[in-house]
Amino acid sequence: MIKKKRIYFIGIKGVGMTALAQVFKAQGSYVSGSDIAEIFFTDEVLKKLRIPVYEGFSEKNLHKYPADMYIASSAYTTSNNPEVAYLSRMGTKIFSYAEALGIAFNNHARHGIIITGTHGKTTTTALVGTLLKTAKKDPTVVVGSRVRAWRTNAIVGRSKYWAIEGDEYQDKLSYYNPYTVILTHLEYDHPDFFPDFATYKKTFKKFVARIPRAGSLIACGDHAAVRDVARHTRARVIFYGFNKNNNVRVIPISQDTNTQTFSLHVKNKKPVVLTTPLPGRHNLLNVAAAYILATQLRCSTPVIKKICATFSGTSRRFEIIKSSDPIVIDDYAHHPTEVRATLEGARARFPDKKIIALFHPHTFSRTKALMDDFATSFTNADHTIVIEIYGSAREKKGGVSSRELVQKINAHHSKSEYARDLTDALKRTQTLIAKNKKEDLVILTIGAGDVWKIAKKL
Repeated sequence: MIKKKRIYFIGIKGVGMTALAQVFKAQGSYVSGSDIAEIFFTDEVLKKLRIPVYEGFSEKNLHKYPADMYIASSAYTTSNNPEVAYLSRMGTKIFSYAEALGIAFNNHARHGIIITGTHGKTTTTALVGTLLKTAKKDPTVVVGSRVRAWRTNAIVGRSKYWAIEGDEYQDKLSYYNPYTVILTHLEYDHPDFFPDFATYKKTFKKFVARIPRAGSLIACGDHAAVRDVARHTRARVIFYGFNKNNNVRVIPISQDTNTQTFSLHVKNKKPVVLTTPLPGRHNLLNVAAAYILATQLRCSTPVIKKICATFSGTSRRFEIIKSSDPIVIDDYAHHPTEVRATLEGARARFPDKKIIALFHPHTFSRTKALMDDFATSFTNADHTIVIEIYGSAREKKGGVSSRELVQKINAHHSKSEYARDLTDALKRTQTLIAKNKKEDLVILTIGAGDVWKIAKKL
């Protein structure tokens, strides 16, 4: 168990880092940290919690806020951060976010829930957290994005229940010992770390093998890869999905511009009808997974139905930035399947409108490895603008350009054009808006980089 009382975060404004800072502060630790001067939604959270934040990185900060434990964002290394460099020279242990969260989770969660998978984990975690909170389970919850209704991305409770979003990148799942796992989806991703799909799946196989026999795995059985991974657990497995061979079958009923309704079918039980404002078939699966978990924890059905019908989601997950003339929506989708699902959801919700997609590819390695899949993901867009690749802190170059993706998209279906940066993309978008009736347009900014800035400007 961590007995440290003074904890310092390098990159404290990061979504996950701020959530973890909330957890440690609630447990009685003195928390402080540093970050860049740019304003994020987490600034408001940190200010409310009265957590000191030094803007800018310097060795002087470490002397001003001496700590027993140091946690650094994975974006920072000895070569790009003077605080990390100093601590490394001093031989001081630096914990990663996932490593530190894993210690807290394993030591305090007597019923630890991990929601993981290639897609859907953020929305599902946020919904699970909302359900447990409303059902008065007093949970601790950590989500990878701001939950709109919470105005933050973490809840700190005092019960045995912890529910956190588990990121598979860099094998971070190895830090957690879960009791219950929701496995939403499996598809090859993060090619900069996992050389192939087999290696990627191995991370999940090792993870579910740690679920105790008394625990459970709630898994989307529509995917062969998920079923393959599920064979490696000792725990009870509950498969859900659209296919008939699942323990819980999801059957869509109807959809309008604001909601979609579906039913859950379990053998020898009366179907349960649920409504959600979240768009797209993929969100029916997310809601289904959260429902199954909530019923396992004996949350009342009326409470579950009410929360599912009103849950508004998280930031950057089909987030409506502007509701008319034109409609502007921002989404974090950065994998071909996610892009496809986002656009399918938009087309289903706005069947009579013209959809313009602004896509910002995230990392050179992912764009190169999944190029052909990306090229076929924009079927439901009437026009696509592809911005030059966002390399992030992980990569500076990668032998591939968004120009290649534009050519491949145009070879398939959608009219697509290249934008060299955000400024260029905004100008091209404004030109398209001027050529059309604003009331007929839906503009989607899509990607894990900073394309959201265009949505805000629009």
